[in-house]
Amino acid sequence: MGRWEQDFSGIKRRLDGLRAEGVTDLAAHLQAHPEIVDECLALIVMLDLNQKTLELYGAGTKEELLSNLPLVFRDEMRRHFRDELMDIWNGRLVSEREGVNYTLQGNTLHIRLRWSVLP
Repeated sequence: MGRWEQDFSGIKRRLDGLRAEGVTDLAAHLQAHPEIVDECLALIVMLDLNQKTLELYGAGTKEELLSNLPLVFRDEMRRHFRDELMDIWNGRLVSEREGVNYTLQGNTLHIRLRWSVLP
């Protein structure tokens, strides 16, 4: 099973900033400002991943995969990432869903995504 360890604290700060600016309906705000989804994607800090992840995504090294994330996180992936943003906005500590990523070669990967907030 592929495993990514990611730090979303920058995303949490960005969403907290939106709330401080008076945003109360994140779904509507993201609909009106879709660029925020891309901003949040760019805030993900990749901490670690396992060998199976490299194999799944067709990467030879961790550096190769991490330097090509725009190829992996694109298109249909944005829809389920918006749902993840809503989960963070609503204070969920665990989230699970199906989604789509892409290999470095452009092939579609149907994934089962599960994340949890670490204390």
